[in-house]
Amino acid sequence: MNEDLIKTIWKYGYFGGNHLRTTTGDTLVIEYPGQENFDAGPDFFMAKVRIAGQLWIGNVEIHTRSSDWNKHGHQGDAAYESIILHVVWNDDQPVHLSGDQVPTLELKNWVPDAMMAEYHRLMGASKKLGCAEHVSIADAFSVNRWLDRMFFERFEEKVQRMRNDLALTQNNMGEVLWRWTARYLGGPVNGHGFQQVAQTLSLSLLLKYHNRPHALAALLYGCAGLIDSKRLPDLPELQAQWRFLKVKHQLSVAQAPWKYMRMRPSAFPEQRMKLIIQFLLSFLPTLREPEAFFDHIKRHQYPSDFLNGFGDLIPSNPLLLSKHLNHHYLVNVLFPLLFIRGIIPQEEIWEHVNRIQPEDNQCTRFMTNNGFPNKQLIHSQALLHLHRNYCTPKKCTQCAIGLQMLGKPFAIGHLQRATA
Repeated sequence: MNEDLIKTIWKYGYFGGNHLRTTTGDTLVIEYPGQENFDAGPDFFMAKVRIAGQLWIGNVEIHTRSSDWNKHGHQGDAAYESIILHVVWNDDQPVHLSGDQVPTLELKNWVPDAMMAEYHRLMGASKKLGCAEHVSIADAFSVNRWLDRMFFERFEEKVQRMRNDLALTQNNMGEVLWRWTARYLGGPVNGHGFQQVAQTLSLSLLLKYHNRPHALAALLYGCAGLIDSKRLPDLPELQAQWRFLKVKHQLSVAQAPWKYMRMRPSAFPEQRMKLIIQFLLSFLPTLREPEAFFDHIKRHQYPSDFLNGFGDLIPSNPLLLSKHLNHHYLVNVLFPLLFIRGIIPQEEIWEHVNRIQPEDNQCTRFMTNNGFPNKQLIHSQALLHLHRNYCTPKKCTQCAIGLQMLGKPFAIGHLQRATA
């Protein structure tokens, strides 16, 4: 038993009946469970309960055992003086405030066995998700509504990280655009390594070499620690330029742990770096004033091949980007930055992403094998977020689908708050 489950039981009223009683035998009627608190202090604020016919308005504290009250140091803490009810799974020790015993609800006597069996089945699932059978027969509208919420949770997380980067760079939008471009053109496996390179090579430095392709390539391959790779063309010239530029600009090599295992050659770091160099040769001057770059993208209505206009700028490597990579860059880099700049609203982003073909990767295949739809890119992005933040850490009690399985008709209240 854990406190997250107890909070869920209390929040949604997963009780076996309406004739509740406290551990001292007083009748208990829950008129409002209170507003859940995600910060320090009591778990629920401003609850309304009737104990022995008397209406009480105040806070509720949740624990696995009532003895946790003292273990957590709540005794003597002013923040807990307005507790009107202590909700626990096991009542192993009376709790007192100002000499009076705090009314306690011991949940293990009231929660249906069937609900607990369902919970343990969800938690115990390994090869497949515990909700797989339920998802395949669940109401499609409710599932899609929850996936919309997952997409926007992922989008909002990205927006917040970008805003943090803007604060660290004194609101330098061009620098942030460069760092996130490097990360996402670098691919999902080595993206963080490319972001380290971008943080080492500032935009102001790269701008000095935007008309010198070999010097630009030497800076990027050298800083990435790839300058000695046998996969590179013109290796001696690049190595010589890197030795000179490294001393001139007092540069260090980014400590990026490049990965190659179980990857196609097109995803190797050297190949991904070629994409980044192509991007810089085409768009680097506009990054000084990123609004010009954003205007270019918006004028073209976010085409699926907008990054392919520079595929022949390096004759030795006429490499075009796939539609998948273009879409990946749009959704994960451009749309969040366009939203931050106030150029495009969330509603327009949702409409556009809903028209793009879905991704096909190991995670999305796993989720579709468990009954989830993957018909548009918005589904793919939502499934990635759902799998990473809910399914993998087993946060079923925070998922609308898990809540429905535990006893409520798709947790309508939870869905309304989540999609607000």
